[in-house]
Formats: sequence, structure tokens, C-alpha cells
Amino acid sequence: MSLLLVLGYIGIPLVVCIASLPGNATATGFPISIYFDNLSFLVTPLSPYFIVAGIYKTFNLNKEGLILFGNLAVGFGFIGTILGWIIMGQNVPLDKEGLELANFLFKSFAVSMLPSLYGLLTKYLLVKPIIACKENC
Repeated sequence: MSLLLVLGYIGIPLVVCIASLPGNATATGFPISIYFDNLSFLVTPLSPYFIVAGIYKTFNLNKEGLILFGNLAVGFGFIGTILGWIIMGQNVPLDKEGLELANFLFKSFAVSMLPSLYGLLTKYLLVKPIIACKENC
């Protein structure tokens, strides 16, 4: 694996993590840290990876294993989003109204969409480049 690929794989998450630190993006009024939900970030990519590694009995996945991993990551993301909507609907405060209720709903909806984002990022920013590298590098 070339040094540029390694730097690319390390660089993207490093930039996002540094940008999400308190104080970096908050000066603009829009903190990038709202894109992080630790539980979803761990469950969405890791669970499908361990399932596929268990199926293929190796952590070094071939092309078919990587494709399955990407598809499962997207599926786990959608399942996490649906579970987030269910939890959001169950926790709607009945004593709030107007802007307070809308604020609660929009923030809850945004957090519930994070697993889908993580699943799509896993498939298209992690799995697809690895498959392309295995074929062309």
C-alpha cells in the first residue's frame, strides 16, 4: 500500500476529528461536532465488519467480503435511523409547544439520521476505495 493511500485514510478522519474539537468550528456558529454520535459511530461500521469477518473467518476481507461489509453497513445505518425515530417518537415531551417542541423534534431527528450517514460514509468513503485499491494498486 502506498504512502499516499495511508495518508489519505489517516488524513480524512484526522481532519474531521480536529475540526470537531470545541472551539474550532464553533466560531462560525455551526459546530461540526454535531455530526458525531459515539454509539452510532461504533455500532454502524463495527458490527457489520465483525459479522462479515465471522462469515469469511478472516479479518482481511476479499472483494466479495468488502462488498457485503459495505452493504451491511448501510443496512445497519438504516436500522439505526428507524430505531432513532422510534425513540424520538416515544420521548416527545407533551408539555412543550411551539418553538420548544420544534427545536426538540429537529435536534432529535438530526441525531437519528447519523447512523445512516455513518453507513453511507463507511460504504462509499471506506469500502469502495479499498476495493479499488485491491484491484488497481
